[in-house]
Amino acid sequence: WMHVDGVYTWERWIRVTAKVPFRVDSDAGIGTPTLALPLKKYFNLDGRSGSWTIAPQWFVPIATPSVNARPEQMKLSLGYETEAYKTHFAAATGLLRRVDGLFAAHFHAGLGINVHSKTSSGHIKIKARLRVRSDGAYSARVGPTIYWRFSDLWHGQIVYKHSVLAEGYIPRYSLRTGVAVVF
Repeated sequence: WMHVDGVYTWERWIRVTAKVPFRVDSDAGIGTPTLALPLKKYFNLDGRSGSWTIAPQWFVPIATPSVNARPEQMKLSLGYETEAYKTHFAAATGLLRRVDGLFAAHFHAGLGINVHSKTSSGHIKIKARLRVRSDGAYSARVGPTIYWRFSDLWHGQIVYKHSVLAEGYIPRYSLRTGVAVVF
């Protein structure tokens, strides 16, 4: 899979995001795009900053027939993130409705350290996610994330996730890499 993501910011606290997955193997095609409207409330304290976020999301049902469409339909998530010079913490929860009528809850947490050099910075985090569906299925995944801001323009990230629990979901792992251009 290759994912193309975009963010448009009107004001610092209001933006719209679009995430479009493309399958690039023999079953090539577009996956299920996601549109979101993250609304943020930022804060700056003595030695620490962060934000609160509420984000409605809509999973656009236009996947190519040969590509498995995602079952999600709509999602509402709430998040909190804070960081100091050396530490970084994030937590979020979300409730989503699927096209088959099932509901699912997601819980995410990440804890890590910030790394600084003379000209760039980044962080290394351990992230965990728990999913629970209304039919009793659940899964838990955990793994490291390495993010680096090479310059104000170029950013990169590597994410590894490994299933530690799965009932009703297919246990799996994933490795994702990405490059971002910010202007």
